[in-house]
Amino acid sequence: MTTLGAPFTDARALRTWQGLDQIQDLHAIVVERSGHLTGFAFATPQLSSLDGFLRLEVGAIFVEDMESDGTALEVLVGALNDHAAGLGATKLIWRIPSSSDVWMRMSRQFGTLTDFGTFEMPVHG
Repeated sequence: MTTLGAPFTDARALRTWQGLDQIQDLHAIVVERSGHLTGFAFATPQLSSLDGFLRLEVGAIFVEDMESDGTALEVLVGALNDHAAGLGATKLIWRIPSSSDVWMRMSRQFGTLTDFGTFEMPVHG
């Protein structure tokens, strides 16, 4: 399996899973169907030094079949938006490799690419 173009091995998955406990204020979301994991995301609040507003930075988002499962992605983005609104955040932000056509296309559905190479989406409350 690959994630954002990089091999995602069992060892990397285990290291990531164990490291999640060490991040303060981490919010995780899981999407499942009939007991099967179809997607997950995690995010942390960040204060922007550029404008002084709180934003929610998406550290990871995964959908098992990105090409055909737009519903799982919409559920994840909606849940991230709701969590951000509850925190008082004004934006969701995330990064993706520019070489990933699928992720670029999906990201453009929800946000805008900034000059800093991140995608931003305004939070709707």
